[in-house]
Amino acid sequence: MSEPGYDRRQVAGRIAAAALLPLAALGMPISPTMAFPRKRAAPAGSFALQRVLTRELGDGAAIVVTRRWRIRFATAAPGMFVAGEQIFAEVAAPPALSPLAALEKARSTAKLFPIRLDAMGQIAGSDQETSAAELLRAIDVGQAMLESGAGRTAMADDARSFMALLARMGAQAVSAMPRDLFFPVAARDSARRDVALPGGETGTISVATDASADVRTGLLRASERVVVTRVGGTARSSREGWSLTPNG
Repeated sequence: MSEPGYDRRQVAGRIAAAALLPLAALGMPISPTMAFPRKRAAPAGSFALQRVLTRELGDGAAIVVTRRWRIRFATAAPGMFVAGEQIFAEVAAPPALSPLAALEKARSTAKLFPIRLDAMGQIAGSDQETSAAELLRAIDVGQAMLESGAGRTAMADDARSFMALLARMGAQAVSAMPRDLFFPVAARDSARRDVALPGGETGTISVATDASADVRTGLLRASERVVVTRVGGTARSSREGWSLTPNG
């Protein structure tokens, strides 16, 4: 026989997963639409690709993971490959999390490369896309489940736990590599949805994306994605920033 606490966590997880299932697709792409994509050519030379991932933990604490890779593009019809090697890794975290920070810093990213891009410069192998409107519809599904009899009973006292689950799942979504990372369409997009919580509270989840590209080559300059969950006076965010600069 399962313990009540275990059953409650299972229900909370299922509801949060249903609410944020398409959040995994936030990694594909940064831009809400791919209007008039055009064929891209492999740029010459090497570049420094940097990612800074920030996950708020509450009480002003955060984990900040910074990684940098040296990358090169090579033509591979009909698209190209991106080869790379990590050249820098740093993890800033509260002292209590130092052992976990050390493990994250030592984690290998060798399997990340090579990355195959299609003719339009998009990461090949995935056709997942989501718009702000689709994200909001997904939140509606989770909210409907939450308002059902079983969900309301199991989550009666767990509004903040539910929003904490949303925050963790949002953090996982943010860490996914964007499909249009290397050749983004310069654009900003945002979405926000109120989430009815057990006990009469209301939470919100908001998503914002922004990307800029070199007007001549179409290559990434900088991009950022932020997922913020709020309940009561508490807010927690996950933020990812990418940048690409020529070496030398």
